[in-house]
Parts: sequence; C-alpha cells; structure tokens
Amino acid sequence: MKTLHANPGGLTVDETCAAAGYPRYSLQPRFTALKDRKAIFDTGLRRRNVSGAKAIVWRITGFQPDAANDRVAQEGGAA
Repeated sequence: MKTLHANPGGLTVDETCAAAGYPRYSLQPRFTALKDRKAIFDTGLRRRNVSGAKAIVWRITGFQPDAANDRVAQEGGAA
C-alpha cells in the first residue's frame, strides 16, 4: 500500500514489485485481496509487464495525494 500511495498515477503488479523490492509471487495474492476489499481498483489503463502481456494499472481507492502525504508525515514516515 505504501508503494501505491507513493505512486498516485497507479502501478502494475510488476511495477509495484520492482519499486518495493519483492518478488511477484509474494505480492500478486495481496493485490487480489486488496481488490476484493475494494482498497484498490482497476484504472482501465494497461501497460506491458515483464512478459510482454498487458497488465492492469491499479490505484488506491479514494486516494488523495495531499491527504495521504499529510497522514504519513504526521506518523513520522516518509512521503
């Protein structure tokens, strides 16, 4: 979620894995769970992933960049 918050334009699963430094197999199931909880949504955009297939670009539901950055800063984290 932190990686998606830091990228308000949205990310594919592969892009998120690369940015967060995790292997795809460890994050793919998390995206499914977040989608089921409606915490993230399919933007309708597609970008090519590592295999060349078109991949969904995901965003956080109800994301407001300024509000998220303020919250993170208040918690003592990096924006």
